[in-house]
Amino acid sequence: MKTVTSMTSSWKSTAFFVGLFWLLSVAASAQSTATDTVCVSSSDVTYGITSADPTSTFTWGFASGYSALGTIDNSVSSNNSEIEIDWGSTSGTTRIFAVEQSADGCYGDTVFLDIVLNDLPTISLTGDIVCEGDTSSVQLTLTGQAPWDVVLSDGTNTYNYTTSSSTPTLAVGVQSPGTANITVVSLSDANGCSADLSGVTPATVTINAKPTTGGIYHF
Repeated sequence: MKTVTSMTSSWKSTAFFVGLFWLLSVAASAQSTATDTVCVSSSDVTYGITSADPTSTFTWGFASGYSALGTIDNSVSSNNSEIEIDWGSTSGTTRIFAVEQSADGCYGDTVFLDIVLNDLPTISLTGDIVCEGDTSSVQLTLTGQAPWDVVLSDGTNTYNYTTSSSTPTLAVGVQSPGTANITVVSLSDANGCSADLSGVTPATVTINAKPTTGGIYHF
């Protein structure tokens, strides 16, 4: 009896390591079947298995040879058929995989998803100095994927633009003599990513009053 018990324990141990080796090998060698895009620093992004069997359990991970550009949270569903990933601030391409194990202990085919992480767009502004009656404008410097949707504000009015230029000069409606600070309300690009505006410096638009010229007189 002791001999049988020892053989059974040894077989279970061997089977575990063989299964683990198979799982890692398949994850490394199988081909990706789909592609997704996401913005860097996105949090609680949900990924799941289509028509998942509620009696199965699922194991997720980053495929061999790819950087783990985020953190996987396996607590979304009790059997891990759905997970959430908090993506980091590094752009690039990574690959996640999922392996299903049935209630009978059988493994399904490993499925993959390639994920492209896009940088957030950025913006900087340069102000303008004009004379009263002239058109005031701001010059923008943009990064990201064109076209961009930009919303600016002078504190009273908002201005909505769509531009394909990374260095556009955009008119604003400031006309009264004095100064106005132009701030960015929002910026998004063609990748669907929105800018972090916390460090963006407003631009100053200065309107210089025109002189009031008297009439011509004759001596």
